Amino acid sequence: MQFNFPEGRKPQGPIPVEEGNVYKSKNTHKTVAWVVLSVVGRAAHLVGIDAEGQITSTQSYNLHALENRALFGRVDLSALEFDIVPAEEPTHE
Repeated sequence: MQFNFPEGRKPQGPIPVEEGNVYKSKNTHKTVAWVVLSVVGRAAHLVGIDAEGQITSTQSYNLHALENRALFGRVDLSALEFDIVPAEEPTHE
């Protein structure tokens, strides 16, 4: 016996966890979504945002914790760039 999926409708594996992925939050009051900022090895580093889009928290998860979650959306992080301004050297008088 064999079951054949319709053309183009075969279930795919989990969506890879990538920078810019947005996932719905689970069991939190303020944080409604998690934005993946970085993936290093098997860990994803995230910022949590509230319903107004403001950062509410940060978190790191093993990739397996996100791999089976439904993807809510994506954010293009490629143009995000910050210039670090050097701190002034303390003067020793």
